[in-house]
Amino acid sequence: MATGLIVVQQYQRLVVQRLGTFVGNRRPGLHFLIPVLDNGTKVDLRERVTRVPTQKYITVDNVVVDMDFVIYYRVMEDEAQKAVLEVQNFEQAVINLAFATLRAVIGAIELSTALAERERIRDEVQIRMDEVTSRWGVKVSQVEINEIDPPMGVKAAMERQKSADAIKTAEITESEGQR
Repeated sequence: MATGLIVVQQYQRLVVQRLGTFVGNRRPGLHFLIPVLDNGTKVDLRERVTRVPTQKYITVDNVVVDMDFVIYYRVMEDEAQKAVLEVQNFEQAVINLAFATLRAVIGAIELSTALAERERIRDEVQIRMDEVTSRWGVKVSQVEINEIDPPMGVKAAMERQKSADAIKTAEITESEGQR
């Protein structure tokens, strides 16, 4: 940087500011920036994979569930300057947005719906996140929910219900057979 020569890799873009004003993005190759006047920030365009650690979320029926998920996102090639100029730390912003978005989506549905419709939750979180992250030049390409883990008491009740349903079906089948 002191000499003004910067190498931009194939998977990067260089966001150049002259005296604090955005002057353009530079493509891969060797570039010269005027020391003191120019400031260059390299932006990695490769897709990032971030595992969001397990958090507690409350459903609309007041059941606390533990969930963890993975987000796949990347900076858009033509909008690399937004990732530098529009948000201080786009990676941290995407992760925090993911927490808030999932909390809002889970807070609007019941536990049984959350367990049964994982794909719908995933799609809704991705769409909501994309609306916000587009301002930052970031595209959320995929959200994958790894696990939805209800409390032990709820799990036990669900197992008892499943067992009761199986016994009921067996008794109906047996009585129809005797009839």
